[in-house]
Parts: sequence; C-alpha cells; structure tokens
Amino acid sequence: MSAEKINLQASANSFSELFKYLKVGQLNDHMLNIIRAKDRTLDFHTHEESDEMFYIIEGKMQIEFKDKIVDLNQGD
Repeated sequence: MSAEKINLQASANSFSELFKYLKVGQLNDHMLNIIRAKDRTLDFHTHEESDEMFYIIEGKMQIEFKDKIVDLNQGD
C-alpha cells in the first residue's frame, strides 16, 4: 500500500459547487471528503459507528453540540 500526498487547498479549489462532496482519501474504514458550504450551521446529530472531523481550509463555520455551539475558523 502506498501513501499519496494531498494538498487540501488545491483539492478545495478544484471545484466550485456548494454542498458537493469530493473524496480525497481514505483512512482505515473512513472516507476523507472536502465540501464547500455557505451560510450553514451543522445541527447536533450523532454517528453510532464513526466520528466526524472538520478542518476549516478557508472561512468559518459553527458546530452544535448537546451543550454548546463551537465557532471554527480557518486553520481550526
């Protein structure tokens, strides 16, 4: 199995459609995706069999947890 380098900024710049997922890799059984979004707060929800990870390439967003809302900015 070989590893490949992925430039997340270049991948994000490769498409302009909002809310379209672009698969950029896989880690064990988890897909790694990039999505462009605008004016969106992710409402609280759960994943019984997996987790979610967010990395903000550009802009900002909010994630809602049971007890708080977390602001995420570029680089978070």
